[in-house]
Amino acid sequence: MSKYGIPNSISEYIQEHEFWETSIGDAEITIEETEYNGEDKISFQVSISNGQNGLKLETQLLEYADKQNPELSSHLLSDSESSACVLWTDDQVVFEKFLDLALAYLEKN
Repeated sequence: MSKYGIPNSISEYIQEHEFWETSIGDAEITIEETEYNGEDKISFQVSISNGQNGLKLETQLLEYADKQNPELSSHLLSDSESSACVLWTDDQVVFEKFLDLALAYLEKN
């Protein structure tokens, strides 16, 4: 199990339960199967609705991530809107590294 409680065999878990989710502060974490560009993938998604404009928060988080680890943001996809910042990837390692940075950023700001 990862430090965020994500089950080790997440793909097996998703096949059995359809999704996995948890909350950490203002961050809602959801892992589920999705289709992207015609391919089935597992989506590791963080959604943050903390009263800020979601699109503005996305920009701030991606700029912060770029400064800390420039390779991360190229692996993230956006589904943000004004009410929530929503970023996702199909790579669990990238997701956990980004989540570390996002949570640190939210704690500071």
